[in-house]
Amino acid sequence: FKKSTTRTRNRPMTTSTQQSTRREAITRPSSASLPPTTATTKKSSPTNELPYNPLESSSTRSLKSQRLGRNASWPDYPEEPSGISFQSLQKVWSQLVPSTASFLFPKGGIKSHQDSVSGCVMLTQALEYSKNHGNNSFIDQLDLIFRWCTIALLARDHTAGLRSLLSLLRLLFERLSEVSYVMLNEEASILLPHLLDKCGVAKSQFKDQFLNVISYVRSSGVCQTKEYYGPVLCMTVVDKSKFASARALAANECRLCVESHGVTAISKKGIRITAKALSSEYQLLDMRNAYLSLLEAAFMKFNDNPERLLQYIDKDLNDKTRELVLGRCVRPNPPGQSFHSVQTPEKRRPSRPSNSQQIQSDPPPTQLASSAAKENLRQRLQNLKDDKHQSGNAAEPKLMASRVCPERSTESSDIFSRTLNEIEQLLDAENLTDDPSVVRGATAINYLLSAMISDPESRPIKTLSDMEVRLLGEGISFDFNNVVETVTGALKFSFHASNDESLPVQLINSIITLLSYLFKLAQNADAISQSTLEYVLRESVQVLLDPRLSGPKYEMAIMRPTNKFAMRAAMAPSRDTALSSLIMLQKETITSSEGKYLAKQSRVYTKLYKKVIADEYDKNDAGPLAGVKLDSMLRSLDWLLQSSQDVRSRDPNSSELLKSSSEMSRSIMLELIKCRGSSVRNAASQLILPGNDLIGNLLAECESELGVTVSQSASSKGTACLDTHKESHFSNLINAFAQAANNGDAHQQQVALSEIIDFRHTHQDVDFDSHLEYLSPQFRSYIREQLRKETKENVQESQQEQPSLDREKINSMRLNLSASQERARDEAGRPSSAQPVADKAASLRARLEALRAKD
Repeated sequence: FKKSTTRTRNRPMTTSTQQSTRREAITRPSSASLPPTTATTKKSSPTNELPYNPLESSSTRSLKSQRLGRNASWPDYPEEPSGISFQSLQKVWSQLVPSTASFLFPKGGIKSHQDSVSGCVMLTQALEYSKNHGNNSFIDQLDLIFRWCTIALLARDHTAGLRSLLSLLRLLFERLSEVSYVMLNEEASILLPHLLDKCGVAKSQFKDQFLNVISYVRSSGVCQTKEYYGPVLCMTVVDKSKFASARALAANECRLCVESHGVTAISKKGIRITAKALSSEYQLLDMRNAYLSLLEAAFMKFNDNPERLLQYIDKDLNDKTRELVLGRCVRPNPPGQSFHSVQTPEKRRPSRPSNSQQIQSDPPPTQLASSAAKENLRQRLQNLKDDKHQSGNAAEPKLMASRVCPERSTESSDIFSRTLNEIEQLLDAENLTDDPSVVRGATAINYLLSAMISDPESRPIKTLSDMEVRLLGEGISFDFNNVVETVTGALKFSFHASNDESLPVQLINSIITLLSYLFKLAQNADAISQSTLEYVLRESVQVLLDPRLSGPKYEMAIMRPTNKFAMRAAMAPSRDTALSSLIMLQKETITSSEGKYLAKQSRVYTKLYKKVIADEYDKNDAGPLAGVKLDSMLRSLDWLLQSSQDVRSRDPNSSELLKSSSEMSRSIMLELIKCRGSSVRNAASQLILPGNDLIGNLLAECESELGVTVSQSASSKGTACLDTHKESHFSNLINAFAQAANNGDAHQQQVALSEIIDFRHTHQDVDFDSHLEYLSPQFRSYIREQLRKETKENVQESQQEQPSLDREKINSMRLNLSASQERARDEAGRPSSAQPVADKAASLRARLEALRAKD
């Protein structure tokens, strides 16, 4: 087994991932649809020059000043832009450049750097047009460009996409320098703090490109270095960034500004911020050096009276950092020159002599004694630290008895990046015995595991300081999905790189324990993406089905911990994410042509689904599945049903393979009807389904099994209304909610409330207040309060989900259109029957184009 050098997130292309890639390619603008540009060709040529400006505005009036003054939807640093910020930007910019906005705003949003490639290409074309034609109209949209670049920059990492984005930023700043444009402070604050943040945590292959862009911004004059970049932007990052490496980078940038422009490039406020940061982080070597270097540069430029500057920050320093500042920043007096000290000679600490300038007078005996005592104490502390480090290494678990884990420097602000990189290098190892990267990777896994354990005595690495534990925890929270996928890749490597006789039990146990801790934290539940969960569950099930675990040798050590983790991973995320992931994994399994245990794998997914449903009833007995989005769930279920039908038509002997997936599909529909009532049929009526209507047939069967009766007229219209008039049906829903509340039936009350919310969402023209007039004021207020609470929890999530739902609609229509076209070709020899099918295909094609135009 030899894993590729790509990140763990970019998994090897299986049948399912190939299909997923094809589905994403449907909605993303391809490079073939874009005019040729230097972003898509290796060399620029005159034939690639665009005859038009891609950013040509439909408005002749510049509204940039109004946008900068009214940016309520854009958050201040360090808060990151949300889905609402993306939608607001899309609305404003699409009005200015309607013809090219589709390249900037893909249907599914900008979730990774790869989604921004088409926008980078378009903006690169605009800058090239500006350069070739002397058209600087793009400056009127510079704030919008910066906001778009910030959203793209903060997306999930993708190698080619991030390189395209950094190339665009360098080209943009070069063009601003060519036209002698200096960014407004409001413009610079949109992008540059996040650029420093991202550069601080960037991986080694991107570090140089990031630093190249930042260095150009500082030195080219496109930003007010002396007045704004150093004293405001850099100090804001030092004060507010949650990444230690970004704070160190900002301090170094400010130091360069001070060396070039004097102490005004940091300001007095910046000096106090640096002093406070030094007092809180002086234990980390990188941070201490960065802050001391900045303060040293400020003291050297403050020629008036360094002691006055020291007095200004004295209250922000503790005893240790005060001694560091005195020894590093305050130089001894030249011979014969008095020094106006604010401290008395008795209280003043001796300064460290400079290498180029020695103090001529001998120090008093008390100072000699004090220096000797300090040196003796320093040596004793160092010896104690070495003993502690050695004892800590002896307690660390070793991967192999014949190998010792290498020592790592714990005084580093970049500990998270190095730890994750070492795990990724583990995936490239040739085997488990002779490659040193395996030992480093196992140690790195123990570092992450130690950061997740609160009890210091229970940590595998006991030498970690509290600061390092905090830095590792911050890194895990910031890049959670990447961490989970990287560690899961290490689990996969452990099984594939092992020989047939033995498995690395200790390494596998550490990985399973770390993954369990990652999924155990409640704050990580919302951060789990569907693709990450699919990858984790897929690899966990593969581990459970490994034939080497069938014997008693590995049952207790590997099989049971992995089984518990798989159940925890399935139940930890939101129900939408968990159920959608299991449905897609079932579809992937039944359609796969590779694998030895596909039927067993399908049964395991069905068992995990049952665990998820049972956990939902335990935790939310009053209203189970109330938060599930019916549109998305029914589309996924329809996709699984169509895949099952295709497999059954190709292989009549596939009943054993399809048994578990069919059971799971039917169970999901039954649970949705039990918990959501007629809202399921109402949501199904909004879907664009093929002629065979698999969802409708399954829905009718499940309703019949549960004894739910639906009138023929309502069924033909695809709605669950017992009365054909929607006003009457809404009144019935209100009455059902009131009756359930009076009877004290919490479950039926939650079901009725969910139906009211779904109905209001579908029929917004119904006068809601008029249906509450006959109720008592107390009960009317109660209903409104319950509706307000229920809708407030889902409104932001539904806004962010809408682009993906539109993409699923288009995908479903494309699939249905392809099926109709195939049936039309099969019926080509029978004109009487082929004509209706061809008409249905044409109708679907027209509806697809209408939906595109609407989007």
